[in-house]
Amino acid sequence: MAEVIWSDNATRLRISTLEYGADTFGQKLAEKLDIAFKTYSGLLSSHPLLGHRESLLRHRTDYIFRSILVHRNYKLIYVLEPEDIETAERVLIIDIWDTRMDPDFLAARIPAVK
Repeated sequence: MAEVIWSDNATRLRISTLEYGADTFGQKLAEKLDIAFKTYSGLLSSHPLLGHRESLLRHRTDYIFRSILVHRNYKLIYVLEPEDIETAERVLIIDIWDTRMDPDFLAARIPAVK
């Protein structure tokens, strides 16, 4: 089982996304979204390759970025450490991507991580 680590940035985005959801759509929806974040985080611990290689970040050479859709509007963007899929010990969630945003913004938003 891989350890799942949420980066500071991903943690901030999770909190702001849940606050926005609660304010805009109600606390019940925010709770459901939080359960989805937790569920997929747990699934990634057991199955780090569950997500697909993120096509919007294929041009990046610092890591192989993967993503998994946790809600129709939100993806978790993550990397494996080490990158070798056979020995991955950690899943580092680095971003929560709102799929309604301009796709060109994703690459600019994620700083080099190596």
